[in-house]
Amino acid sequence: MELVRKDLYWTVTRLPYIVRELLRNNPGRAFVAGGYLRACIANEQIQDIDIFAPDEIQANLFAQILAGRDGRVFKTKNAITVH
Repeated sequence: MELVRKDLYWTVTRLPYIVRELLRNNPGRAFVAGGYLRACIANEQIQDIDIFAPDEIQANLFAQILAGRDGRVFKTKNAITVH
């Protein structure tokens, strides 16, 4: 199967607004990957969104932005989770 331009459009439009803004405001520093992309193309239910950052400082900053005032941030050895 070959991906087409509408596949990219579909994956971007399904992102929550705050994630789209994070990506737009941090070009080349924040990337979406993982199961989210596969689930979008397969038209499956989205379980989570993996966002990759170039370093731990940026990852912490992005987590705080996504958490906002009411969210919670959980850290493990290799990941940061926002609820």
